[in-house]
Amino acid sequence: MDCESSVSGQRKLETCCCKNLRQSTENGCRFCIQCGLEENNYVESSGKKGWGSIKQALLFVFIHGTIVYSFGYLDFFQTLNWSIAINSLLAVVAVIFFTINWSSLKDLLLWPNFSPALLLRYCSIAILGSLVVSFIFSEIFYFIYSRHISFYYFYSSHKHSLELIVIFKTIIPALFEEVAFRGFLLGKLLNSVGRKKAIILSSVVFAFMHRSYISFFWITPFAILVSQIRIKEKTLWYGVFIHFCFNLTATILEIYYMNFHN
Repeated sequence: MDCESSVSGQRKLETCCCKNLRQSTENGCRFCIQCGLEENNYVESSGKKGWGSIKQALLFVFIHGTIVYSFGYLDFFQTLNWSIAINSLLAVVAVIFFTINWSSLKDLLLWPNFSPALLLRYCSIAILGSLVVSFIFSEIFYFIYSRHISFYYFYSSHKHSLELIVIFKTIIPALFEEVAFRGFLLGKLLNSVGRKKAIILSSVVFAFMHRSYISFFWITPFAILVSQIRIKEKTLWYGVFIHFCFNLTATILEIYYMNFHN
């Protein structure tokens, strides 16, 4: 059976049938009034749009993953210049995919109901979390490899190592990874697979793109938290600052370690 609902003053035919009772639903087809099961809530004409969102998401994951894993596993790219080039290229890819979907994503660049107190709270949690994660996983890495694993060794010998680390390991990831994963990818998945699956899938992809399977166990929860905040607050900016504070704290600890041992 079909159910009809009024959307923005226009009547559109919706194919929302309860997956449990196999009958039409009401209330905008989000929840079945009989069993309370949450529905897919899509308009009949949006099926192609949902598939289009999935194809765009897969294309983004393929391009981003190809760049990241080529850099990670091919010796040819293991230089400072290539590291900077790869990070810059990933930023460009993020901007391109976000811009292609500008009409549906542009509102995420606004900051409705900005709260300094809330921002301070989020950033404090990010700093504390980074301290805990840095300590725990540095011990785990040392236990496994019997040495300190530095993710910033490309920059240590450069005369502007401090500036390069802050730019390419703190500022650029905080801004463009949020644009890419909480902006574009999460937005596309929300259009096609629903909120919970979109958050989990985008967070898992985000974790795998960091090429550290040990870090996967903290990067995934981090991404889930930032995704939920993005959806709740309807903006990318809280996530950008959370990401920045987290990375900056880890960077300061890394710089301290590098200078201490040098």
